Amino acid sequence: EMFMVLVYEKNGWSQNHDNYWKLAQFLNPILGMVTFGLAAHRNYLSLITLILSFWKFGFPETVTTLYCSLYDLRKDKIKRSCLFADALGTIIHHPAAALTICMANT
Repeated sequence: EMFMVLVYEKNGWSQNHDNYWKLAQFLNPILGMVTFGLAAHRNYLSLITLILSFWKFGFPETVTTLYCSLYDLRKDKIKRSCLFADALGTIIHHPAAALTICMANT
């Protein structure tokens, strides 16, 4: 995912990239709901959908927000602070939700 972010920063954003981003944004909550539904029934397939949802579709957004908060000098300090807080919240809630899913399965 970090490679993807660096490629986007280097080569720019295209319509194709935008379509992939929209697809990931669409699939992330769907896989999240499937994950919680499977975990509620103690189905271990929820661990696979957990990985796909939180880290495959959610991780690029987290890394991009954190990267912009630290290195995008075009933004003012307040905007960068808000981006950092957003990234920190996402970094915290993904493992918390993963812990909840794992606890529901055991």
